Amino acid sequence: VTNAAAAQNTANTAVTNAAAAQATADKGLNFSVNGGTADNVKLGETVNFADGTNTTAVYDPATNTYKYNVNDNIALTNAGSLTVGNTKVDNSGLTITGGPSVTTAGINAGNQKITNVTAGTISATSTDAVNGSQLNTTNQNVTTAQNTANTAVTNAAAAQNTANTAVTNAAAAQATADKGLNFSVNGGTAA
Repeated sequence: VTNAAAAQNTANTAVTNAAAAQATADKGLNFSVNGGTADNVKLGETVNFADGTNTTAVYDPATNTYKYNVNDNIALTNAGSLTVGNTKVDNSGLTITGGPSVTTAGINAGNQKITNVTAGTISATSTDAVNGSQLNTTNQNVTTAQNTANTAVTNAAAAQNTANTAVTNAAAAQATADKGLNFSVNGGTAA
């Protein structure tokens, strides 16, 4: 009878343990996204990890790990943006905090130099930007033209002075010529 009682206790314990194990199995697993409403998945059911718009679901059998890889090419909606450090790219363009930006509103160099600019085409119809070298050449040409103009002004002033002197001398000569010649005979009255 003792063995029968022990066997009964073992059987009862086994039934209790089996019932507890079944209850645990029946609970399944709960999954939620970002702390939202849980979805209960029963044991034996499948959880599917699907690719997203900009991600690829990957299973690594060596580590029995599921993960999401970010795709090399990311497509965002008009409201989307990508931020890396101080750099933000969104639908309006590229902005670097405290630095330059290229947006639909225009280009702002952020008080930085623009360097390594190829010489732009200079013509009446060109819409190219020019670089420092081209501006330097223009400045040298303007300086040369200004020096030529200054020399021309100096030469014109000298020519004007020469002309004024010639006019004065001509007027004096005319005055002398207008007096004519006076002759007198033996000290008489000049006529």
